[in-house]
Amino acid sequence: MPPCWSGFILQKALCALPFLLFQMLAKFAEDDRLEQMNAQKRRMRQLEHKRAVEQLLEDRRAQYAAEKVGPFSTIHSLKVFWSVLWLFPLPRI
Repeated sequence: MPPCWSGFILQKALCALPFLLFQMLAKFAEDDRLEQMNAQKRRMRQLEHKRAVEQLLEDRRAQYAAEKVGPFSTIHSLKVFWSVLWLFPLPRI
């Protein structure tokens, strides 16, 4: 390669350097923006999942309380009633 060509190529490369640097910085900025957006979406999905799990737990607790209050309290009341009746029978007339 002749000596005059090496200077020309170096000059072209130096001229293209700021443009390439700008392109790289723009790509990095876009990558960061996408990463932040994905992180935000991930946090939103986690919060949505957490709310759903809390709702399921609350429903399960309510169902358990309803079952506990429902038949068990009636059975317990009947047991108490019959045990009291057994201890203190009604007088026969």
